[in-house]
Amino acid sequence: LSILLEAQARVTPTSVAGAGPDRQRYVFGPGLEYQFGNTARIWGMIEQERTNLETNQNWWRFRAGLELYPGTFNF
Repeated sequence: LSILLEAQARVTPTSVAGAGPDRQRYVFGPGLEYQFGNTARIWGMIEQERTNLETNQNWWRFRAGLELYPGTFNF
């Protein structure tokens, strides 16, 4: 079991009416990950995104995934 942390900060151009020429965006959140030996990994994160468009906007989202690692072949 592992604890995940994510943080991103970006400044990008925007074309949203009423917003300035640049958009500041911040994404952060915690998560958990569990690995099943060498065959699979499952993870989930709860994130909050904040950005300044016409006003400051906040979004919450949940991301999750399952990754499978097939065995190796030897000839």
